[in-house]
Amino acid sequence: MLKITVASATPLNSTQKKELELSVAKKYEGEELVFNYQVKADLIAGLSVSVGRVEDKRLKVDILSAIALNATQQKKIEQAIAKKYEGEELVFNYQVKADLIAGLSVSVDSKLYDASLRARLDQLIKQM
Repeated sequence: MLKITVASATPLNSTQKKELELSVAKKYEGEELVFNYQVKADLIAGLSVSVGRVEDKRLKVDILSAIALNATQQKKIEQAIAKKYEGEELVFNYQVKADLIAGLSVSVDSKLYDASLRARLDQLIKQM
């Protein structure tokens, strides 16, 4: 997502804004754009346009399971994770990974919570 900040000495009318937005959209085709208009008295004439990339603030949650999870199971997992990450916007991604044998492996924004049987077996092997 790109944030387009437009500063002008006087307020832009709707036609001027529309023309500017179409021009910028052509240049940054395929990008999601957010426009912010400001009036700055210190500008004598013309426009000042700055473009900046907006960070995606959503947390990505990858959930791996040995078997496909049904909608009820997914909802319970999402509620538990949402409670732990209260106030955060979460995006859930589910994948089946048979080599986990059983259980789940959950990754939230680079933090790994591995409750799979494969992880437990690997721990036992290391201890031997």
